[in-house]
Amino acid sequence: MALKGTFQITNWEESTDDKADTLIDKTKLTNATVSQSYIETESTDNDSLIGESTVHYTMHYFANGNASFVGLEYINGSLNKTPCKLVLKHDGKFENGQASSKFIIIDSDNADFNKYTGGSFVSGENGQANYSFD
Repeated sequence: MALKGTFQITNWEESTDDKADTLIDKTKLTNATVSQSYIETESTDNDSLIGESTVHYTMHYFANGNASFVGLEYINGSLNKTPCKLVLKHDGKFENGQASSKFIIIDSDNADFNKYTGGSFVSGENGQANYSFD
């Protein structure tokens, strides 16, 4: 079975690191704390992940407005109605108005996640993104 679905950003708090004074002109370093909801999929062909997460991103914005980011995401939810907690490590980018990330699972309390090594997401509209686990 595949693990695919959608998450919705529910809160985004971002602040500029003013101490990063060695950056190239017109760039910036920021930290963001993001809250997300994993929405149940309607497809019966997929495993179903539902729950809430908090992501901590560190981002470098380039002069052109694009960004590179890394982060850790803590998910508290359920996989196929079995409670689970897991931690994802993100390596992503923001280009041309769209965020994307590849992630790996670095910790989980649910053995069902052992069949997945990681995955990716691509942002859509209205704070939603489609994800898939490999």
